[in-house]
Amino acid sequence: MSSQFVEIGILPIQLDWDYDRDDWEIRAARSWRLCVEEPNKNRCIIPSGGAYLREAWAGSYKRFGGNPLFNHPLCSPWKDEMFKGISYYKDYFMDEENKAEFDKLPDKIKVYRGYDDCPYGFSWTLSKKIAEMFGSNIREREVEKKDVFAYLNDRTEEEIIILDGWKEWIEFYWGEEED
Repeated sequence: MSSQFVEIGILPIQLDWDYDRDDWEIRAARSWRLCVEEPNKNRCIIPSGGAYLREAWAGSYKRFGGNPLFNHPLCSPWKDEMFKGISYYKDYFMDEENKAEFDKLPDKIKVYRGYDDCPYGFSWTLSKKIAEMFGSNIREREVEKKDVFAYLNDRTEEEIIILDGWKEWIEFYWGEEED
């Protein structure tokens, strides 16, 4: 799907969405609506949508093997569009507390990723000990602070979200990428 957007608009409206009240299907649908482009329309970013997407990212992992942004059957066919769309919310994704902690980090950050089968992913941590809780294999890398999408400590995981591995992640889980 090619983008036909000519500009990005910021809509200063407050969404009347309650993540805790929404069920999984509504969460996935609303996340999809925030991220996926409508053909022949300008992309509009709703700042309060960043908080909703953060809740979806950090939400329960008990269903669909992860968060509804990428693992729900409604969203998984739109993986590419979801990743491109969420990147527009970088300035609105972190809350004040997470942003304050992120601002304290150095320009180069050592991060860790625990995994059993897939070394690719977006969720990394500042703590090797926390990474060990997510898998028997540990991947370590150094990243530039400017390349980090967000820092979240909502689940006390010191999570660093890096979106640069999404193509490898998609290929690993869903096979080769189609052109």
